[in-house]
Amino acid sequence: MAMRHQKSIVLSGALTACDDVFYALFGLRLLYIAWRSDSKASQKKEMEEVCFNF
Repeated sequence: MAMRHQKSIVLSGALTACDDVFYALFGLRLLYIAWRSDSKASQKKEMEEVCFNF
């Protein structure tokens, strides 16, 4: 592709593709963490922390 297009355009396209992959992986990681977490325990812990700081 670098022979048909400018090298800077090819580089910017490659970097953009890498960014998209990283965003997708980060999103999947957040979904996995949310799926694994226990919502009741998280809420209880959060309330204890708020009451402690209040």
